[in-house]
Amino acid sequence: NTLREVLKGQFMVAVILGTLYVIGLSLVGLYSAVAIGIVSGICRLVPYLDVIVGLTLSFVVIFSDFSGWGPVFSVVVVFISVQTLDGLFITPKVIGERAGLHPLLIIVSVLALGDLFGFWGILLAIPSVALIKESVAMLLNVYYRSRFYQKL
Repeated sequence: NTLREVLKGQFMVAVILGTLYVIGLSLVGLYSAVAIGIVSGICRLVPYLDVIVGLTLSFVVIFSDFSGWGPVFSVVVVFISVQTLDGLFITPKVIGERAGLHPLLIIVSVLALGDLFGFWGILLAIPSVALIKESVAMLLNVYYRSRFYQKL
């Protein structure tokens, strides 16, 4: 149940980030901003793939009709801004509420598991924490109904 909520939360985050990418890239005047924003949002289902794919597509569009370094800088600012909002507010808030996890726990788990296991740690951090939370809740429920607890 918790894992399902985490997956729903990941989908919601992807939609929110896709929307932010479309808005940001449109504001800086990038051709194909809507398409790149939508593709980046979809790629967000795998953490940080949105940045790799979105920047690559944006740079291909910019360099195909190069008119200076201003557009490159603008696109980089859009991606940094969206990633900052995502890391500090969007993912912890959306997934935290859906899965019943504190936003700080989400941030710490992604940082810690990312440091320990790299990309796979980042990818599996939130589902792992949600699974551990659900397992502990079930074990506590069993413990509270046990004869051992009842005798205390």
